[in-house]
Amino acid sequence: MIKQDNNLDNENNSSKKSIRTLITITLYIAFGFLWLFTSKSLVQLIVKSNLDKTLFLYWEGAFFIVISAAGLYLSISKLERYLYLSINRLRRSNENLRSAKERLHKQLEEINLKENALRISEERYRLASDGSQDGIWDLDLVKNELVISSRAENLVGLNKTVFNVKKKQWKEFIHPNDRDYLLNTLNDYLFGKIDVFNVECRLRRKKGDYLWISFRGKGIWDEYGNALRIAGSITDITERKLHEQRIYNLAYYDQITGLPNRSSFFEQLNKIIQNSYRNDKNFVVFFIDLDDFKAVNDTLGHDCGDVLMKEVSQLIKDIFKDCFTARFGGDEFIVIKEINTEKDNISDISKNTVNSLGKAWTINNHEFYISVSIGVSIFPIHGTTPQDLIKNADMAMYTAKSNGKNTYAIFNPSMRNDLLEMFKWEKDLVKALENDEFKIYYQPQVSATDETILGAEALIRWNHTERGLISPNEFIPIAEETGLIVNIGEKIIDKTIEQIKHWKDSNIKVVPISINLSPLQFQQQNLVQYIDNVLQNYNIDPSLVKFEITESTALKDINQTINTIKIFNSMGIEVALDDFGTGYSSLTYLKQLPISSLKIDKAFIRDINSDIREASIVLNIITLAHDLSIKVIAEGVETLEQYTILKDYGCDEIQGYYFGKPMPVSEFESFIKKNP
Repeated sequence: MIKQDNNLDNENNSSKKSIRTLITITLYIAFGFLWLFTSKSLVQLIVKSNLDKTLFLYWEGAFFIVISAAGLYLSISKLERYLYLSINRLRRSNENLRSAKERLHKQLEEINLKENALRISEERYRLASDGSQDGIWDLDLVKNELVISSRAENLVGLNKTVFNVKKKQWKEFIHPNDRDYLLNTLNDYLFGKIDVFNVECRLRRKKGDYLWISFRGKGIWDEYGNALRIAGSITDITERKLHEQRIYNLAYYDQITGLPNRSSFFEQLNKIIQNSYRNDKNFVVFFIDLDDFKAVNDTLGHDCGDVLMKEVSQLIKDIFKDCFTARFGGDEFIVIKEINTEKDNISDISKNTVNSLGKAWTINNHEFYISVSIGVSIFPIHGTTPQDLIKNADMAMYTAKSNGKNTYAIFNPSMRNDLLEMFKWEKDLVKALENDEFKIYYQPQVSATDETILGAEALIRWNHTERGLISPNEFIPIAEETGLIVNIGEKIIDKTIEQIKHWKDSNIKVVPISINLSPLQFQQQNLVQYIDNVLQNYNIDPSLVKFEITESTALKDINQTINTIKIFNSMGIEVALDDFGTGYSSLTYLKQLPISSLKIDKAFIRDINSDIREASIVLNIITLAHDLSIKVIAEGVETLEQYTILKDYGCDEIQGYYFGKPMPVSEFESFIKKNP
């Protein structure tokens, strides 16, 4: 408006100047004509003589010239002033125009700079968007319009037309388990219930597979608090989620069996306890331990051990369908089973589990037998916390092991004292090894035909500092459970071979001595090397040493057993099968084992003179063994009647109280001297 008023003023001033100029010219013309028509008459009135008239006319002309000159001067002066002012105005206008042009040029430069900056910004945005892992989305909540970047389209393999906001088709691409969570979080954000919109969910791609996506966004609201728009980023976090899942699996799942591990077990047990309180339910904790599993790893290697662990875990899951099963430790599994006290028989369940798991297994062409010991605790009778339930089930499991393994035990409070007693035994066993409290006794083995001494069995005795002489039946099970049996076994081997060396150097008659090898010791990878080193150290003929293994030991891994016995045979060491008839599938494997003799267990000898069936079994064993070129030794022979029957049956050797009890070294030396 100001510029328009200035223009009007300029136009008015120009008009006024033009009018004044026109009036001036008109007056000058009028005056000129007036002078022209009146000057002559005026001269005639004033001047009478012709000379004076002529002179006056000159003055008239001069006056006119002067007046005209003055008028011209005034006109020219005005014109010059007008021109001067016009030029000044024009100059100022030019300056203003130049200034305006400069301002316009500067504005154009600023516009160009801003356009360039905008172009650079857009280019940066495009490069950042295309080069980053993020896609961009913008949801207009008023128009129900969704805009997504090309990166977002490429991320999911779908174009934005598929994500129809009005028809809410985009919801179909959210994983069903995540859909409500996403929508609820979005609504909570738009209604101001939460400060940040940040959701991680699974989004289905065009291929049909799912990506883990992180949605982040910020919203805009009007003055009334109505959400107008929300925009943000979309990021592919699939790799991160997979990595997190791997970390979670490492933390909560066993990597060999795929079962939940100890950490996962305690979390689940806490939930089960809370649920049992709410619903008044009972459940049982089965603590399953594989007997002597360490021997499998030691003999066959950890790869075979891992395969066995997988197969055992699968069988446990098959036995306890719909129950929570976890691998608690190296060879320990725990099962939580909800029970109905009126229908479920815990003893039957435990017994069936022992029978199902205790069997021969074939892993990588190696066949061996394993057994299990199971401890049972019941909620809430035996505990109401995870720690108490596990502790008591574990205690019951140790009781099962101390009862001979391959069985189960249900917790009772008296087991605490038994366990404390077992720990004390273990402590005393360690001291016994350190203080050399173990002594070797020898029980003679005589010929059934002429009663000559053919050998002896080395039997360990523990001369406890407080309890006196302790039978192996009391401490061997504890030694086997704690693993100390290997150290004790090495002590027996070393002491026995050292004694043979002493007899040899003392010119005392030396007979082959049989040494028992425990299951754990027999499966030690360095067993053969250890024995060879001891024999060389004492410079003893290997034929003066024999080894005895039980059927259960032999069948732990039949292939490994055969190979080990063959190595012993090649060294000149014979191997006998001890306690024959009490183990598993004896006759099936007897012909495969390269043994030199077998020992009939005393359980078959005890009633041989009064039980026809027992006598028949013994006769058949002797006949079968002889058919396989295997000698037979009868254990536990205590009477003349037993000896006579065995001799008539063709038994090769006799061992038992009838000929001699286990004796300390001095008594055995005297016995040999009396019975050359």
